[in-house]
Amino acid sequence: MRIHRGILATVLLAALGLSGLAVGSYYWLLQLPHPSVATRDQLFRWLVLRDVAAEPPDVQQALVDRLQEELLAGLDANSNAEVLNERLRDQLRENVAALKRVWFELRTAQYAACPDEEKFAFLEQQIAVVAAWSTFQLDLRDGELPPGASPASQFFDDIERWIHEAQGEQHDQMVRGVQDGLVCWLATRSLEEQPMSMRRDLSMRIARELDYGLDLGSKLGEGESSMSAPQRRQLAANGLLLMEAWLGLQAQAYAQLEPAARIDFLDARIDAVEQWNVASLMSGEAEADNRPPDDSTASLAGLSKQVEIWIDRADPHERDAMRTLADDLRARVVWRSLRSLLPSF
Repeated sequence: MRIHRGILATVLLAALGLSGLAVGSYYWLLQLPHPSVATRDQLFRWLVLRDVAAEPPDVQQALVDRLQEELLAGLDANSNAEVLNERLRDQLRENVAALKRVWFELRTAQYAACPDEEKFAFLEQQIAVVAAWSTFQLDLRDGELPPGASPASQFFDDIERWIHEAQGEQHDQMVRGVQDGLVCWLATRSLEEQPMSMRRDLSMRIARELDYGLDLGSKLGEGESSMSAPQRRQLAANGLLLMEAWLGLQAQAYAQLEPAARIDFLDARIDAVEQWNVASLMSGEAEADNRPPDDSTASLAGLSKQVEIWIDRADPHERDAMRTLADDLRARVVWRSLRSLLPSF
């Protein structure tokens, strides 16, 4: 019997392709306790040896909870994965990708049921988890990321796809969770040290959320019960950095247009900025300190001074395009204002 079990273990190991592991690993393969009570090593076995997508929901949730716990504790994907062959590394990648989606669906549903006074703290923890997920999955990659990509941007791509695929109440919960999560992130993290490529990517994503109804301006004025004064100042500062990044992208697109298409482009951007209520970002610091904001910053024209700062610090090869767009936007704003005062103009 002992010989038979030894042969069985050897065959099993060979079938799994675990070259370099001892025959004693037979027990390593078979002993998989429920994820809720699994150790870190046992959790790793779950991720390598099982098809997570085929597990029942309670097991998937337990795996998410345990993996989140280990990620926040500094789990290193390569610490164990380096002994695996490519097929098992593929299984590990597939399981991590599947659990990311389970995590997102689970946490957005939990956020919807979260008491109002606990929502901000809940989001702060999940933001830390997003960073850990991104780093963990980056460690499992083979080769470099594509130019301009980042682990965070790829995670955002996944989230946008999951929202698009969701329906009904789940879709609404996801949208609200993402929008509130973005606000929480911008209020608690500084984008100042992030590269412009990352800011531009994020600016376009947030522009889409603004189109869907996210109102950063109202978040700045919700008071101490929602965010502290330093958090509202951070939100305002990050909002301006994202506006700078967005303007740079618009300048590049504007420079490629034929003259006949430029008026429609300008009108669309002016309408968007007015709809987004982002002019209030200019007075965000004053509101956070309960000081009366400067009325001159409460309109689109109030952004003009800040735009000049952005142009001055832009890369030299982009400066002319930004100057052209800024000048044409100002002229168009003036024309639209006159037209509103003189309908026959």
